[in-house]
Amino acid sequence: MGFRRNPVRLSLVALLLAACSSLPVDDPEEACRLAADLLEGGRLEEALDLAAAARSRWPRHERAACLWAYAAMAQALAGKGPDHALLDEAERTCAAAAVRGGVESLFALGLVRRNRGDLDGALRAWQEGWKRDPGHRRTLEALADLHFDLGRERAAARFYRELDRIPPPRARVCYRLALCAAARVDSAPEPAVADYAKAGVGRLLDRVLELEPDHAGALRTKAWLLLRLSRLRGRWSQPELRREDAAAAGKLLRRALVADPGSAPILHALGWIASECGKTDEAEDYLRRAVAADPGFAPALADLAALLEGSGRGGPGEVERLRRRARRETGDPQLLRALERARGRPGGERGGGA
Repeated sequence: MGFRRNPVRLSLVALLLAACSSLPVDDPEEACRLAADLLEGGRLEEALDLAAAARSRWPRHERAACLWAYAAMAQALAGKGPDHALLDEAERTCAAAAVRGGVESLFALGLVRRNRGDLDGALRAWQEGWKRDPGHRRTLEALADLHFDLGRERAAARFYRELDRIPPPRARVCYRLALCAAARVDSAPEPAVADYAKAGVGRLLDRVLELEPDHAGALRTKAWLLLRLSRLRGRWSQPELRREDAAAAGKLLRRALVADPGSAPILHALGWIASECGKTDEAEDYLRRAVAADPGFAPALADLAALLEGSGRGGPGEVERLRRRARRETGDPQLLRALERARGRPGGERGGGA
């Protein structure tokens, strides 16, 4: 939520709250800052009490209402099961504030709704907030991320481009733009090499790495792009050129693995490359590490099963056990078979992974 913890202020407000039941300050903005610090520090009950006092003292103060809603939402989701009554009240508070307030209350309303699983409601709140203030950064990011998570890359890219125009430049936004661009090209019936260049996928990935040289996702997606273009250019069918491109992709993936050592998709991609290049021992090692890192990662389970079956390796019944696990994760035997056939796209996620 963008709050910053202040240890000195946290200690002060805790003492004040313990000493009296009234508000420790007479300024609504300072009360909101104190409540935000408590919320950021994980002191949910104290944050909720202070935000409730501020909301009662200044009933028309938009930020006080929003902070109470944030604290209520955090408290409602902190237990074993969500407190729906508290979430109901948080949603009503944000909706009431939005009638007389601005984009902040609409952003908070969308956040409460998204946390409740009401994605359409969240979208409506954030779209209304965007109409009121087209440059509100958190609303733009919320809209972009929601569209991206729903697989609407074209809509997501629109909002990520707006975010990218707001300084300072951020690697995360540029990376999501690269993934959206790659997804658009991949969705074409017969994508060509020139399509990726025209969409600027490589240029965007290079920009991400300029901003953040160890960005694991960008390194992995750049490796995926290299392999994708190698296939489209016919290089992958020629052993010498395949080894050359596999080595270049492997170098990028090993850099990504240093940045994100426990990444199952990166380990899986390294295993896939080794398997394609006939390095069975290396492939098995990487794929087993991928499965150990994420026992539910279906592409690694499927590829390990295929590798063990093809090489006659594995313990008794291991291939079938791996396939059963992959089947449980995918929920669809046909999808499992597609995963085992999909040798052209390591990583198991859109455009090399989000």
